[in-house]
This record gives sequence, C-alpha cells and structure tokens, in this order.
Amino acid sequence: MSKNWYQQSINALQLNGKGERTQKAYTRALRQLVDFCGKPPAKISEGELEAYFLHRRNGINGGQTMVF
Repeated sequence: MSKNWYQQSINALQLNGKGERTQKAYTRALRQLVDFCGKPPAKISEGELEAYFLHRRNGINGGQTMVF
C-alpha cells in the first residue's frame, strides 16, 4: 500500500500552519484509521468510518468517551 496519503496529509497540515507535534498526532490518528480499514483514506467509506469510531469507542477505550 502506497503511503502517498501520509505525505499529502503532512503537506496539508504544514500549509495549515499546524505545529510538528500536531502533525504527528493527526497523522498517527490517520495511520490508525488506514491500518484498521486496510486501504488509503480516499477509499474509506462512511460505513467504514462508523465501524472504526465504534471500534475506538468500544474496543480500545473499554467504552470510555474518546477525545479527538
């Protein structure tokens, strides 16, 4: 799987004036989504996003509220 999406996200965050730590946090969150879905961000459907958010809410955090 190509990681072109990674560089595109870094570029967009830099152009938006985000700091290095913010860039790392945002791209880490994006990588976790990509890893969960097994496809690049542009190919992830709304249903897959919903499944990912439910997974994050119920699976990783044990039902605790997520912080975005």
